[in-house]
Amino acid sequence: MRSPATDTTTIPYPELLVTLLDVYALHLAPLEQLQGAERWQHDPRVARVKGQLEAAFRAHLGHHDGWSDDPVATMRRIARDDLVPPVYDWLADTATRDELLEFLALEGGPDADFDDLVAVCQVGLAGQPKLTLAANYWDEMGRGDPTAVHTQLHRDMATALALPSLPIEDMPVEALERKALGGFLATNRALQPEMIGGLGLLECQAGPRCR
Repeated sequence: MRSPATDTTTIPYPELLVTLLDVYALHLAPLEQLQGAERWQHDPRVARVKGQLEAAFRAHLGHHDGWSDDPVATMRRIARDDLVPPVYDWLADTATRDELLEFLALEGGPDADFDDLVAVCQVGLAGQPKLTLAANYWDEMGRGDPTAVHTQLHRDMATALALPSLPIEDMPVEALERKALGGFLATNRALQPEMIGGLGLLECQAGPRCR
């Protein structure tokens, strides 16, 4: 576990994302990986750096106009418009085995903690929203079968295919952004509605993309 940087004004954007992921690890990573660093989770200096990094991250993501007054309709429209990007046609029809494995290493790696995000997203909810997320979480957990837990299935696939394991510093910016987005939403309670929407989009798009 690296120590989070304290000067955020001159950090190149990829390095900023890596540093932000280090901060999110204090909140979300398994304790055995942190080796005691979790004690810095709420240190005021870490909190200040987190805020600075997130401000830069949010500014880089930009602001998008065109949202309607109906968030459910907007989410469904976004999911439909970007349901199966052209890269999936390339994977199905053109990609070599090595290219497919490289894609899976990038596509699967940043989403390997999806079950934890679903768990965090349930905090403070009640009624049908919580039941819906709980049902999704139970599915992620293999419906009680340890061998069918989705994270375990991904690990089994990675082992069977000998997927390359990319250090986080070597991931492209797009993969770092996607991974950072999960931590950004999961560690800021004010963004719980956006987190529900983000997880919902993944669920809407996962099936057609996987097929």
